[in-house]
Amino acid sequence: MSDKALKPEAHAPSGEPRNGITLEVRTRLPDLVVAAAILAAFVAYTIAALRIPAPYTNDDVGPGAFPLMVAVFGVLGSLGLAVGPLLGMIRGTPQDTVIINRYPQVFAAALLLMLGAVLFDRIGAVASLVPLGLAMLWLGGERRVMQLIIVPVALAAGVYAAFAYGLDVPLP
Repeated sequence: MSDKALKPEAHAPSGEPRNGITLEVRTRLPDLVVAAAILAAFVAYTIAALRIPAPYTNDDVGPGAFPLMVAVFGVLGSLGLAVGPLLGMIRGTPQDTVIINRYPQVFAAALLLMLGAVLFDRIGAVASLVPLGLAMLWLGGERRVMQLIIVPVALAAGVYAAFAYGLDVPLP
């Protein structure tokens, strides 16, 4: 192993200087642990969803089917999270170094998600999802103006359409 592999770089791959606390992860194990934890949570959710009494879950489509749809897609998504790291381990491909130094952005995003949940009923779905989507994109590093406009509007419209028309669940 070279000295360069042991010492963190002064700049991120994008050329920007690194500020704050930096955590470098050079293994696939954290990805597998996170995937396993999410899978366990969704398996528990699936068991709870299957225990919901019959009058509430007898719909093939609509609000009654929603818990089971979330359960199925959650389990499939968590299994999908494990595929990449497992294939990398099987193939023996080189591991990428993941550098995490965005703690302030993650904290701000968590606060914004909580604020969005509180405001959802008070100001309505679209009025809360558009600024929340914009803020999440901005905190994630998106700076292209068209994406900052189109994605939050499309997200809010998609969520509203899925619930109001697809699931027949009125949103505020």
